[in-house]
Amino acid sequence: VVGKLSFSDDMDHEIKAYDFRIWGLLECGTKDAPHTNKVSIVFKGRNDLSRYVHIDEQILHSKVMAVLGKVSMVGQAVTSWSKVMRHADAGEQSICVAEATGWKVGDEVAVSPTDFDRHHMEHLELVEIASVADAATDGCFEIGLTKALERRHWSGMVNISDNEAEAIEFRPAAILLTRNIVFSSEQVYDNDANHDHFGGHIEVFDLPHLTPPWVGELDLSFVQFDLMGKAALTAAIKVEYETAFEPTQTNAFEGISVTRAFEYGLHLQTLSTPVVVKDCGFVHLASGGIFGDRFASEIRAAGNAVTNVHRSKYAAQTTNEDTGGSRVANFAGIRIDEQPVVLRGNFVAGVR
Repeated sequence: VVGKLSFSDDMDHEIKAYDFRIWGLLECGTKDAPHTNKVSIVFKGRNDLSRYVHIDEQILHSKVMAVLGKVSMVGQAVTSWSKVMRHADAGEQSICVAEATGWKVGDEVAVSPTDFDRHHMEHLELVEIASVADAATDGCFEIGLTKALERRHWSGMVNISDNEAEAIEFRPAAILLTRNIVFSSEQVYDNDANHDHFGGHIEVFDLPHLTPPWVGELDLSFVQFDLMGKAALTAAIKVEYETAFEPTQTNAFEGISVTRAFEYGLHLQTLSTPVVVKDCGFVHLASGGIFGDRFASEIRAAGNAVTNVHRSKYAAQTTNEDTGGSRVANFAGIRIDEQPVVLRGNFVAGVR
């Protein structure tokens, strides 16, 4: 895309390609007019050296959307995740959540565990939503499920002293996975060391030596990323700048969902360029949800939910020379290595 590619909103769309190169503008919906129909962008192919994308001495692998222009996508607004407001016992076929804007029959939702086992996360399909009155929680939305819960999800207030006013809120999260704009990958499970867990990814970068400099940019709202990222290679979405530049721009992620990623959901190496990550859901990922390093000091992450993070079998490990034990160093629900950073109201559960 050198000029502008946009999607009409009078029908559903699907695009499949080995790679995408965005030098201009890729647009789908705007803040004033969010896209309402379905858009599916699919990365196809395997880990094929002959299809690697090389740009100015940078190797971006294959199955990549390389961005030196701008990608701006706005889907239908939804409540990306919500607190589960009452106990949900094993065998029940409903949960009660605080908010459910835009949730509908057929959508998928994940319910985080309330113990220390990430495997105790439910991945269920919504079948029914209805508002109910509950004196204990001052009202919530009843969500019917296609199958019964397999485990209990505890929800309530926990006193931390003899003073009843001193209590903490302890509740699981219900994370909506479904969006009407979806990035996904084909041919990711081949049981081959060169192909297995090799999904598509988006890479935003800069070429500062050009005049004027080329700088990629993302502005994504209510978009889903499924089966993305490359095990031990790169995150589902990576923003990497070699230098600071003027004027600065803000890469923004609002209400997106990242599901079944083979590496971190979001990897930020953005120098002093602001990045806003707001009200997003990260579910079932290798390595983690959000990772900021290499002077990524302007990250503002607020109201995000991360659950079911596991160690990738391909991840680099460090070994203790004395004991012989090994561990995966780069592993966390949210990991930010630089300061200053703003982290507010984020939820992390089921990481081990």
